[in-house]
Amino acid sequence: MDVVSGLSNPGEKDAIPDEVRKAVAQAIRHVSGWEQLKTGGVSAVPQGEPSAAMQRIVKVLSGCGIFVVPVGVLERWHPEIGNKKTWVPEVLGMKLHEVENLQLSEFLGSVLRYLTPSS
Repeated sequence: MDVVSGLSNPGEKDAIPDEVRKAVAQAIRHVSGWEQLKTGGVSAVPQGEPSAAMQRIVKVLSGCGIFVVPVGVLERWHPEIGNKKTWVPEVLGMKLHEVENLQLSEFLGSVLRYLTPSS
């Protein structure tokens, strides 16, 4: 039995409410490096050599036509939209794709430069 499960016993009158138990579990859960990258993007990579290595990787990948979304998962462009299943329709419906976003403009510009043949 893990510690969080042991916090609440439905048979006891002083049992901790389920929502409190869930909040404790969320607060103490381990966040993986992959999850940090998904929510923080390249800025989640530690400073120094790891960050420099990430910049080199992103540069090499972009040269091959693989573009790493710098903010993490696509939904991080507009994190105020919480449900990833409805993210695209909500962003389009709220016209958030028309809002000026320098980082997004730079990212899309790099993709466009790659796709546009040079003369």
